[in-house]
Amino acid sequence: PKLHKVGRGEYDSEKHMQMMRDDPQAVLQHETYQSEEVWKSTLDFIGYYQRDGKDAAIEGVAVLPKELAKTEFDYRAVFLVPKGDQTDAILRHARDNENDWLSKYSDEVIISFCKFVKHWNAYYSNEAKRYGFTIIEIDVNDFDASIDAAVDSLLDSGGE
Repeated sequence: PKLHKVGRGEYDSEKHMQMMRDDPQAVLQHETYQSEEVWKSTLDFIGYYQRDGKDAAIEGVAVLPKELAKTEFDYRAVFLVPKGDQTDAILRHARDNENDWLSKYSDEVIISFCKFVKHWNAYYSNEAKRYGFTIIEIDVNDFDASIDAAVDSLLDSGGE
């Protein structure tokens, strides 16, 4: 049940929109529950590669700093957190790209989502700091440079 929005309504339902806008902490709790569940599979995925002596690159919101800090394998990590308000960039991308998952939603839903995302990003940033992880702030106006900085950080933090 932690993986599904049972009883919380559709993503663009008025109830869920209102929660994102008015109670982002409640939505954040639902999202972290889902991330904790997905993390279990992520650990299995990593273990599979380690058993074969290979590296794996993992990206996504299922990589919670508190869970990563508990692991016993060698890893390098960087957390990417957008700098500032992304609302205009997200709205523009959703309207310009019909394949964007947000493109089917109204501006009101997207703006509510963006308010929640600001809360989510602050959570990730605070948690990454708490556990001593490197944080790279993403500049929505220079995304490629931000990603290059993240890659450089990973490559510089322990070898080849």
